[in-house]
Order: sequence, then C-alpha cells, then structure tokens
Amino acid sequence: MKLVWDDFNPKESIQDREDPSIFYEDSKAKAAGMELRSLQCLMYNCQSTQAFPNVESLRRHLEQ
Repeated sequence: MKLVWDDFNPKESIQDREDPSIFYEDSKAKAAGMELRSLQCLMYNCQSTQAFPNVESLRRHLEQ
C-alpha cells in the first residue's frame, strides 16, 4: 500500500519532543526511533552498554 502525505493525520500520531518534524505511528515505532537516535556503541563484542551523553564522548570511546 502506497501512502501519500494526504494520508497522514498528525492527531493519530506521536510527535517527537526534540524534533517537531518527526512523527511516530505508534509507541512501538517511537521506541524504535529513539533507539536509533541513542548514542550507544554498536561495535561487535563491546562490553559497554551505556548510552553516551554526547557525540564527543561516544567518539572518544570508539577511539579507545
């Protein structure tokens, strides 16, 4: 099914708090979107499970 902009109803979606141009279809989609935006190390076998507070701290972690 192809969706077009006119099919979008902002009243039936969840708007992102940090970026008002982002809308999520439901809470499951929002959780997935927030996980993608989190600053976590995705290197294979990395023992760190923390979410880094900013890009610079993640960059330093990756350099180590």
